[in-house]
Amino acid sequence: MLTSAAIGAVCLALLATAIPANAEIAAYSLPGGSAYHDGNPDNPDYACTIGLNVNNSSGDRVAITAGHCGKVGETEYVSAQLGTINRRVFGSGGDYAVIGKATGTPYTLPPRVITAKANGETLPVRKVGTPVSGDYICWTGGNSTYTHCGTIFQTNVATSYNGVTVQNTFRLTGCAHQGDSGGPMFYTAHDSATNSDYAVVVGIFVALSNESNCDARTVVGQPIIPIMKDFNLTLP
Repeated sequence: MLTSAAIGAVCLALLATAIPANAEIAAYSLPGGSAYHDGNPDNPDYACTIGLNVNNSSGDRVAITAGHCGKVGETEYVSAQLGTINRRVFGSGGDYAVIGKATGTPYTLPPRVITAKANGETLPVRKVGTPVSGDYICWTGGNSTYTHCGTIFQTNVATSYNGVTVQNTFRLTGCAHQGDSGGPMFYTAHDSATNSDYAVVVGIFVALSNESNCDARTVVGQPIIPIMKDFNLTLP
């Protein structure tokens, strides 16, 4: 088991990876797991990932992402302007932020997550849940080729990275890559009444122990329910 001190060596390069200039996104729909970047579209600085699309207290659609991905007031892009970070927490209280859509943006923020990155499969998000030790969950990052999965082995622990100690994180074994930060962490459930599957989101991805390989690494998540309560957000 890794200690908080060991996790303190978290590699935050993955949280803000450089991406090619003029990167294009084919679809205008941006479900959880979609990439975005900060900075001028012709010279982007770094990439992160949309976690969960929700409604704010005014009924406007917004996107939850990781707080270390940008500061309040910064504009985020895909191939065109997406919106601006209007709320953010990055410190002992958590690692999360909300992106509000820009007026006239061509993008939509559906309440869905990418559940199979390799083929672009998505599922609707009908519930949010609590991370529980022993649960097997998956996560999708904007830069990863595949959706990754692993087993939660710690909850409600403090994790130190990027000069801060974030409380109430959870840890699991698995793989992630540069640019995946903010991505949804979820499991699939089945509705017998409609004979259909849906996603239950339990958190967003915020950090990992290293990125040298995909074996025996610790992935760190931020629980989703405290984020939604803090910012008064609801599922559409």
